[in-house]
Amino acid sequence: MHMYEKQIKMKGLGAAVTVTVTQLQKINSYALAELKPEEIYVRRFLIAHNGVDRDNERFPEDCLDGFMQTLPGKSVLRGHNRNEMPCGLFFDAYKETMSPAQFLSVTGEKINLPDSILQAQALYGWVYFLRNDTTKDLIASMDAGILRYVSIGFRAADRREVRGEANQAVYEEYVAPAEALEGSIVWLGAQPGAVIKGADGLKKPVSRGDDYLIPDAEVVNKEADNPLGFDDEARGKEARGDDYLIPDAEVVNKEADNPLGFDDEAKGKEARGKEARGDDYLIPDD
Repeated sequence: MHMYEKQIKMKGLGAAVTVTVTQLQKINSYALAELKPEEIYVRRFLIAHNGVDRDNERFPEDCLDGFMQTLPGKSVLRGHNRNEMPCGLFFDAYKETMSPAQFLSVTGEKINLPDSILQAQALYGWVYFLRNDTTKDLIASMDAGILRYVSIGFRAADRREVRGEANQAVYEEYVAPAEALEGSIVWLGAQPGAVIKGADGLKKPVSRGDDYLIPDAEVVNKEADNPLGFDDEARGKEARGDDYLIPDAEVVNKEADNPLGFDDEAKGKEARGKEARGDDYLIPDD
């Protein structure tokens, strides 16, 4: 079994819900001390579907079944940080089958299904959080639509290439059995069809303008030094914002890349490198 993380957009349907008796029973089956409705905050997330995503990958239906069976009881984390305490817990999960038109109506996004598959399958997870001083900012940010993305950490037997009639590579899909390991609230989502929806209707995300830096549904192979799973190390560093990507002696040949206006190329390189390090005292005043 291989472990992966796949970032997707979070789908929160409506406002936080009033806890039903059945939900409270399921929640208390995980709690060690009995919880009351006023002590908890409940939301529903669309966490995965069976469409081909922007990375040309998909979860087949049997993988979604595996996630549905194993998601309840798994933790909600912040940014896949397993060194910190979980902030919430999945207590239920289910799948819903719908037409592509219904999927578009629910999510505001088209689903890219393989030609042989006519129906969309969406996986929903119910989550609860404690209402306390620790989670109040988290809850407020979810309600405000600031926190709107999740990433599923999962395990699958493999990933295989699907080929077309001319033996061309069409897309890749994960191979069951699959297990959901955790779900994380993250800074950027990706899988089409899952934006947070407030009580007043669908709210579409505003593009940050630099989405191209991070593939929309990146697979992470648990490499500690490459948490975004980039095959190209330099591109991975760029997406993480690693400062060491700025060389100490950056080549400055173009006017746009020489903000200090040095005529001498070597001196320009040296000054640019020192500026990047913050060694202002090394750059002469003139």
